[in-house]
Amino acid sequence: MFLGSNGDVFRVPPLNVNQKDLLKLLELGDDIKFDVPTLYVFRDSTVDSGNNNFLQSSSKANYKPFGVDFANGKPTGRFSNGRIEADFIVGLPFPPPCLGLLKAKQNKLRTGVNYASSSCGVLPNTVKFLALQIQETVVALRQKWD
Repeated sequence: MFLGSNGDVFRVPPLNVNQKDLLKLLELGDDIKFDVPTLYVFRDSTVDSGNNNFLQSSSKANYKPFGVDFANGKPTGRFSNGRIEADFIVGLPFPPPCLGLLKAKQNKLRTGVNYASSSCGVLPNTVKFLALQIQETVVALRQKWD
């Protein structure tokens, strides 16, 4: 389901919605073009692509039914049955989770990196030991560019 800005609830079928259709649904028009070659994602479970799989955390999505609508039906750590909202809106290949990347591979990325972590918070004590804290995300980002 998708909640519109005016409070209306829309049913969005999984994997049957492309970027253009979603923009129409959101009434953003046909003429909107995205020229976003690289995407760096920060936030919580709505865009977490599997970073929590690499943490000692109870906030994980690496088990069924998560991922059942992917071709192989394998859970990826995404808190959905397939793609997440950001995948539909941006229309880029999945940005990989930063914690799942080898250092050598980080420098060769062309589409971006996902730093999102389910249950994350800005304040250090928001959800200690459950998610990446914003400070850890900044450290991961600095390591990528060093």
